[in-house]
Amino acid sequence: MPRRKTRASDAVGHRAVVVASFDQLEAIVRQRTGMAFVWPDEGAFQQEAGVEPTGTVWRFNEPHADFEPLWVDPSTANLMLQVHGALTRADLRQRLVERVGRDRGAFGQLVEFCWSKASSRGASFTSG
Repeated sequence: MPRRKTRASDAVGHRAVVVASFDQLEAIVRQRTGMAFVWPDEGAFQQEAGVEPTGTVWRFNEPHADFEPLWVDPSTANLMLQVHGALTRADLRQRLVERVGRDRGAFGQLVEFCWSKASSRGASFTSG
């Protein structure tokens, strides 16, 4: 099966594909626009002629050939930043930062954790 490719500038309805990171979460909130996340274990950006404006495409590798970039909206990114800011222990804040870019599974668990904290009134963000 040929590897799936996604233009970096046109992944999800003409929206940018970026490698997931905490900095990108901050950019989503700052720019008030979502981004399509991918993770390094899923593939790589490659140069390709005729692709505008960046000249690069994201190519999913064979184990991830059926994957699509994951759309992260501003509400989710903002919630994740709020949870990060509410954590009282520096080691937990660092773990959250690292989990964003680790892989898709870790990111999904982190999103679920953040939304669960948003839904539970008076929940403490200090638990690990």
